[in-house]
Amino acid sequence: MVSKELYNFLNINSLILGFGILHVMTKYASIKHLIYSILIGRSVVVVGTSDLEEEVRNIVNALKIFLTSYHRYMTLS
Repeated sequence: MVSKELYNFLNINSLILGFGILHVMTKYASIKHLIYSILIGRSVVVVGTSDLEEEVRNIVNALKIFLTSYHRYMTLS
């Protein structure tokens, strides 16, 4: 079970546009190709197992800054 403090921390950080982009950029060498695809308007799907759900959420959150139609106060589920 996720503690209340950790849950609040995750919710706060999910509101920060592009939170974790540096981590994603350094961890995944081919991320530049994904960013390029987003910027030119191609659809991108980030897939992972249930074990990696948190990591997938972190990647998607970090890549939000490259979405042209993303508004700062929108939430992606």
